[in-house]
Amino acid sequence: MDNLDPSLIKKIFPLVDRATDSSGLITCIVLYVLAGIIGGILIGFVPILGWILGPLLEIWMILGIVLCVLNYLRANNGGGSSSGGEQ
Repeated sequence: MDNLDPSLIKKIFPLVDRATDSSGLITCIVLYVLAGIIGGILIGFVPILGWILGPLLEIWMILGIVLCVLNYLRANNGGGSSSGGEQ
């Protein structure tokens, strides 16, 4: 995964860059959860096409949320907070 192009990740998961503060993280998670709900609706109500697109949306939702959280943690741990840690 080291050789992945960061611009490719930004194209696939466009909201991840917003998750640098708590409001951006919440927005990111809410929008990816909405995508997951749409995927669930597709699985339930759209034959064949929904069975393909639905699981893809679910996987996209889970990976998007994970990347949002990782981006949030990276942005806040890299900020040099003085609340403990190494000294």
